[in-house]
Amino acid sequence: MSHLEAGHKTIISHTGIDRHSALAVHPFRGSIYWSHSRSTIETASMDGSNRQILVTGVVVFSLALDHEATDLYWADHDTGNIECISLDGEGKRIVSAQGSAGKSSLGISLSGERVYWTFTSNDIVNSITKSGSTMKQHSLPARRWGTLNGIVFVPEQCPQSLQKQHVVRITITTVVPPCHRYVSPPTFCPTLSTSARKEAIQV
Repeated sequence: MSHLEAGHKTIISHTGIDRHSALAVHPFRGSIYWSHSRSTIETASMDGSNRQILVTGVVVFSLALDHEATDLYWADHDTGNIECISLDGEGKRIVSAQGSAGKSSLGISLSGERVYWTFTSNDIVNSITKSGSTMKQHSLPARRWGTLNGIVFVPEQCPQSLQKQHVVRITITTVVPPCHRYVSPPTFCPTLSTSARKEAIQV
């Protein structure tokens, strides 16, 4: 991980990573999540500590975080399943079991109460509720070229978990997470070094 302004680099992990394919960050929890394309989904703190394997035996090319429910979603490229797990590693469940019809799933994103995902084999975007009901298909506009890989929804306003949270006062320059509210003096979400944290305040 690199600091865009200061230019310094932090190595989160340098062991056991060969083809990590997806990345997601939860700024409030101070956690980062990534996948090995043909094996596992893992997590670690942003300083590289607390590394653990959340899921094994999956083929995942995209991850999506539900900040409100603190769940992590993915589409398994091989099984066609849409699955999720809580960020503490509990409650893994299948949201949608597509079988052969869902194979080659690729990108995944969340919007409201629905999960959206793409395929490498066609231009259709599927969606389903987070509870696993009411499947829909969404056709894309014509005159596009190439494989539809990723998909991203931009919310009209920040998730509540990012608006109201404990933050820490620090004395170093850092990159402000998206949707962060400024207060005076400046405060930011938890950063890489615990030694830089001085006191928790409530925004």
